[in-house]
Amino acid sequence: MEPIYVTGHQNPDTDSICSALAYAALRNALGDRQYTAARLGNISDETRAVLEYFDVEAPKLITNVRTQVFDLSYDEPPTLGRKVTVNKAWETLKGAQRSAIPVVDSDGKLYGMLTTGDIASYVMNSVYEFGKFQSGSFEVGELLEKPIEDICSTEDIQYFHLNDYVDDVKDIILKSRFRCYPVLDENDVVVGTIGRFHLIRYNHKKIVLVDHNEASQSVAGLSQADILEIIDHHRLADIQTTAPVFFRNEPLGSTATIVATMYKEKGVVPDEKIAGILAAAIISDTVMFKSPTCTQYDIEIANRMAKIANVDLNELGDVLFAGTTSLSKPVEELIYTDFKEFHIAGYKLGIGQVTCLNSEALMTRKDEFLKAMASKKESAKYDFILLMLTDVLKEGTHLIYIGDEDTISQAYDVKAENNEVFLPHVMSRKKQIVPRLSELWG
Repeated sequence: MEPIYVTGHQNPDTDSICSALAYAALRNALGDRQYTAARLGNISDETRAVLEYFDVEAPKLITNVRTQVFDLSYDEPPTLGRKVTVNKAWETLKGAQRSAIPVVDSDGKLYGMLTTGDIASYVMNSVYEFGKFQSGSFEVGELLEKPIEDICSTEDIQYFHLNDYVDDVKDIILKSRFRCYPVLDENDVVVGTIGRFHLIRYNHKKIVLVDHNEASQSVAGLSQADILEIIDHHRLADIQTTAPVFFRNEPLGSTATIVATMYKEKGVVPDEKIAGILAAAIISDTVMFKSPTCTQYDIEIANRMAKIANVDLNELGDVLFAGTTSLSKPVEELIYTDFKEFHIAGYKLGIGQVTCLNSEALMTRKDEFLKAMASKKESAKYDFILLMLTDVLKEGTHLIYIGDEDTISQAYDVKAENNEVFLPHVMSRKKQIVPRLSELWG
């Protein structure tokens, strides 16, 4: 059974990773064993510290959900070894009602393809020579005892692998003349065949989205997947589905708060590890309850999860925020570890966020940040690119930006200059940075 992937957004933060892990665990606890937590990028230092603290394995990395050959209901016909006789091959083809069959080596790897036409041509060419019947010059039985390796096609065979994308396969099949094509696994062992009719209907990958509902932040190939559920705490964006889905969106500080609530609603108590990562995700996304997105309910759920996990929230905060923004890291890693793209009123906006305990130390690398951001702005065609250095202790954000200075000044009612400004009490990208720009541009 193919897995149902539960995944957060690109450049995943702690909330995305932990919510995906916890929701997959909840569904599996309810008997839905095919749910698998996934991630769309590298694990940040903060998230890695949380996972290591609770001894939880990181989710599976996926890069896209495009339809692949293994999503097709491909045929699994018998294969024939090279030394099988022509007579046996003919019986096999007739019994399977097939016109072609893969021929394999002793290790199951593809040697060639045998068709009923190959057998017919072989027999007729042996019976006739230049249009004249060669009576008595041979025994028919001898013909049929020949090994098929002598007559099967071994050159210019078109085959596909299980991981090949159906879009690419379709282009090749529609331009070729063969009726069926061998399918190989990752070890080049033949596992089946496909033909044109397999491309008419096929299974789409199934996915649950957590902590986002914006296409630009989601997995590549999303339009080819079946979205089953969306669980989020952000603004409604632009993801469309082909069928009704379960959609849960609440104005809370963390998606993990919603997932933890669903455990209670479903009558499931999370184990200590899951409760621990849920608590960590809540205090991460609410910046130790200092973000304006934080609600009293977030605090209550975080404390409940911490009690189950037998951890202290202040100690957990130290695990999250201490030592995760080393000055030795490349600026690209700091900018894009937690980076999101937004499309607002025709503007394309990119915002990175680094939550830290010492933003002043990071500001010493301002010129490096600006150089990397300018390069990204040009290559990705952004109208604006921002970097939030959110300081937990200062309860504010140093905002570094590339874009129109007047826009920044108007949006945040400050005097912005030299590509930087400090915004006191600004801790949230989604509730304090993005809405101000939306109001200005809208």
